[in-house]
This record gives sequence, structure tokens and C-alpha cells, in this order.
Amino acid sequence: MRFASLRPRSEKEIRLWFKRKKVPESFYEKLFGKLARLEMVGDEKFAKWWIDSRIQFKSKSKKELVFELRNKGIDQNIIEDVLSETEFDEVKTAKELLKNKAYKWQKLPSKEKRKKKTEFLGRRGFGWEVIKKVINLTDAVE
Repeated sequence: MRFASLRPRSEKEIRLWFKRKKVPESFYEKLFGKLARLEMVGDEKFAKWWIDSRIQFKSKSKKELVFELRNKGIDQNIIEDVLSETEFDEVKTAKELLKNKAYKWQKLPSKEKRKKKTEFLGRRGFGWEVIKKVINLTDAVE
């Protein structure tokens, strides 16, 4: 119970935890049912919490968030629903990421700096439209 109460958990996380702890199948089903009734486990609640915490602390692209949630066993439909409900500005996120990396590229020529920024954001899962917009915005400031 404590494992499930520390933070929202996905169904996959709970099932894997039960498996690791070698919880008997009959007990496992009862416990899982109780956790579901107490709303301590649920993919939608977990996905909302995960996205909010990632936006607040990690600066991730939508593509990265979707990838992480799929790895956590969250259904694609739930991910799409939660992302559509969440305020998420990829341009702002990409600008923050570049701001944190800008010191590395300070002394590079303009063309090389632009290339580095583009590659960095591409590796982080941002789409070309977002990358182009952010690069143009940051170049205008510099």
C-alpha cells in the first residue's frame, strides 16, 4: 500500500511491483482491486501527474513525453487525451533548453551555432516547425 501511496502509479508499475515482490496471484488481484477502488492506481491519473512533473522539472518535448508514457504501459488514447487537456508550449520548452545550453556554443560562428541548436533540439524530439521557430527567435535576440 505504501508503494502505491507515495505517488500516482500506472497499472503496469503496480503489476510489475507485485511480480517482483512475488505476491500470490489471488492476493494480488484483491489488492489491485482495492487500490483501484481507492483511486491509488490509474493510468489516466498517472499520465496527468507524469506530464505535469515533466513539464515543471525536466523540459521535455511532446514526443519524449509520449515515448516515456508508452514505456510506462500507458495506452495511446489516454496519452492523447491527457496531452490535449494539458497546456503545453513546445516553443517555450525548446527555448528554455537552448538557454541552458547556449554557453557551450557562444564562441562558434553563427552558421555552426545554428546547426548545433538544430541538432540538439532534433535529438530532444522537437518537430521541424518548432525548431525553425525557436532558432529564428533565438537568432533574432543574439
